This record gives sequence, C-alpha cells and structure tokens, in this order.
Amino acid sequence: MEFRKVKESLVVSSILVAFAIFIIVYGIPHEVSAVALWTSTDSRVNAQTMPYFAAYVILITAGLDFIKNLVALIKCRKAKGEQKESPGLTGELRAMLMFLLCIAYALLFKWIGFLAATAIAIPLMLLLYGDKNWKHYLYTYLSSAVIYLTFRFILGINI
Repeated sequence: MEFRKVKESLVVSSILVAFAIFIIVYGIPHEVSAVALWTSTDSRVNAQTMPYFAAYVILITAGLDFIKNLVALIKCRKAKGEQKESPGLTGELRAMLMFLLCIAYALLFKWIGFLAATAIAIPLMLLLYGDKNWKHYLYTYLSSAVIYLTFRFILGINI
C-alpha cells in the first residue's frame, strides 16, 4: 500500500475511534429509558441499546483498522528505508499516540477524577516527547494543583 494512503487511513481510523468514544461517553443520553411493549417491567433492551451497539461496533472496527494501518505504516517505512539508526518515535506515530493519550486522559478524568487522571497522564505525555527535565514535571503538577484548588475552593466546583 502506498505510504500516503496508509497515513490517510490511519488518520481516518483514529478520528473514528475518537468519535465512537465521544458517542459512548457523552453522546448517548443516559436519562432515556423505555419499557418494553411485551412486558410490564423495565427490559434490558431500551432506547440506549442500539446506539451503544452501533458505537461499540464503530469503536472495535476502527480500532482494528487503526492497528492494521499502524502496522502497514511501519512496514512502508521499513520498505522505503526511512528507518533511522536510532529507533525513536516518528512524528506521525508520536502525534497519534498523543491523540490516543488525550482520549485516555478524558476517559480517566471522567472515571477517576482530575487529580488522579492528571497524575497519570502528564508524565506519560511528557515522556512521549522525551522530556526529561524534572522542572517541567514540577511545573505541570503545580499548575494542575492551582487549577484544582481554584475550582474546588474559589469557584466551589468539584472536579
């Protein structure tokens, strides 16, 4: 497969993964419930069933396509001879991993809260770009603490 087409397919599949995650987390209303016509009690099949099913199918197929395109991209790079002697992350791969880290951060933010998600995501993002300066880690943690304290105690919003 041509290098440019592989990169385009990789971008499209990553956008579809992000879209599916967005739909699963925020797009499907959680207040909607339906009572099945054939029973008098709530059924497991409700108004959310089909949207969740469709979103998970999109997520699984786009995720598999993303992995396939990532492998094809690596093979194209090796075939072209663009693989450098020092095995580092290339720009496109690094950007895709950062994109996936941002999605993971958003999901972690919702599930475990701001402080824990930030404590996990910040070092991973800085390490992804090879930042080993301890001051950058300190500054990001201090700014995160200021943001948390501002929201929690000044604005009265629990994040």
